Amino acid sequence: MGELSAAAYFGKGIEAATARAGRGAVYWYVSLSGDDLPPDERDPRTIIEPVTSPMDERFRAIAQATKGDDIRLDELFDRDPIADWGRDSATLLGDAAHPMLPYTGQGAAQALEDAVALGLALASETNPVAGLRKYERVRFARAAPIVKMGRRIARVTTTKNPLIGAARTLAARFLPEGALLAAFYLGGDHDPHREIRSTTAQILTSS
Repeated sequence: MGELSAAAYFGKGIEAATARAGRGAVYWYVSLSGDDLPPDERDPRTIIEPVTSPMDERFRAIAQATKGDDIRLDELFDRDPIADWGRDSATLLGDAAHPMLPYTGQGAAQALEDAVALGLALASETNPVAGLRKYERVRFARAAPIVKMGRRIARVTTTKNPLIGAARTLAARFLPEGALLAAFYLGGDHDPHREIRSTTAQILTSS
């Protein structure tokens, strides 16, 4: 990979990328529609050869050097966001509550945010069930847009539409790096759990 920490490749209906994962390791993936796979073939090594044949030779070299046990085929699924995560004293967290495509890089991160928000919500209410409902309301507002963002990114990165593909290429070539990265940055000064934190702080102060 030379001096690069990561590289992305886009084609008609396909996205691929490599990322440095340590001094002697590289993480890579290829993403495409399941409709473009042979219907009865799920062996990743058999699939990757024809898929990567037209790609950059450096990417092909990385893919071909990967040992059989280090490559796998994952079928990706998500679900329309739902606001009803639980009832009574039960609730959902992580992928069970908001399964999302990996294009935002937020699957594990949102599960961790769920855990933080759940602890804050339970600490902010004397009634645990009320705390669960508050957790669900606040986390749904945060997670649902990220689920939808993953779908939008996938439609662009793996598009077969020539106009969208041309716009994607122009953006990759001419937009500043900071502008491209900003599309994936979900931090900033906004605290998605501000409502829960303020209530928790009030309870702790009064105690």
